[in-house]
Amino acid sequence: MVFKKRATVLCVDASHRMAGEPWRQTLNSPHRYLDCIASVKHKPQIEEYVALVVVGQAIEVKVHLTTDY
Repeated sequence: MVFKKRATVLCVDASHRMAGEPWRQTLNSPHRYLDCIASVKHKPQIEEYVALVVVGQAIEVKVHLTTDY
């Protein structure tokens, strides 16, 4: 059996330029991505790690790499 580990870091722009509709669309993107990989999460041969980083005036790791999503 081939065992695959993957890591994805989602970077979200939280700068003031993202106010309004761009921010709402940005917030939907991580949810859509997690929905897409949800089916992979339950396959025993694939281990998918995801992290969330928010970039604005400062860079902040909101969620470190995890398989709990």
